[in-house]
Amino acid sequence: MLNGMSLFFVLLLYHPPNVLFAEASEISAVHDFQEEIAVPVPLSLRKLAKNIWFDSKQKCVLLKTKVVMRRGALEMLLCSKGSKEHESVLAVDSRATLLHAALLLAEAKPGSPVQFVPEYRSATGSEIAISLSWRDRSDKVHKVCAQSWIRNVETGKELEYPWVFAGSEFREGRYLAESGDLICVANFTTAMMDLPVSSSQGNNALLFEAFTERIPPVGTEVIVFLKPETKEKTKKEKEENTAAKSCQ
Repeated sequence: MLNGMSLFFVLLLYHPPNVLFAEASEISAVHDFQEEIAVPVPLSLRKLAKNIWFDSKQKCVLLKTKVVMRRGALEMLLCSKGSKEHESVLAVDSRATLLHAALLLAEAKPGSPVQFVPEYRSATGSEIAISLSWRDRSDKVHKVCAQSWIRNVETGKELEYPWVFAGSEFREGRYLAESGDLICVANFTTAMMDLPVSSSQGNNALLFEAFTERIPPVGTEVIVFLKPETKEKTKKEKEENTAAKSCQ
């Protein structure tokens, strides 16, 4: 019997996006999307579902989100609307299962969530380069690496690690990331995307906080770009690339 994750792969292999995603647009019409998205978008963009787009040429997923918090300790960068807005910078009004499927379309490879017993094992999966774009009140468009909005409380510096596509898990027919754990900075076994390093989820031991000075006002629409890393890096390149990945 296929588990939930395998079923996703089968659906993506044998069904086009307009079958898997009920709301998918039949044609790419960038002028229509420009009315929905407040920043410039690629010509190859295609809408898959509510607040989820896919750029087939760049193999990149776009999400329309909003800033929901800009000050305080964090468990995640992005959560689902109506879930953990008190501990997340951004929230998106869309289903986690559809975002997971969109990442598969972008050729991201899910790994495994963090493991705490019998011993700690960090989350694994394709690295996902994440960038954020928004338009300010003077109509200027900004685009930055997502890491720049997250500050390490111990060093005072921005996040230095990439995110990986852990993939959460299915249990009793339910995709656990539907609880809201989309892009985490504290380790969760339910996370869709997580950091590949130890980061406590305890309220008194949270390692990261919002980089308030860099985040636009609450309510600002932010487009999140998710681009899986597909290039195989040599051991030397991986050793040299200890800082956050540049966003493209």
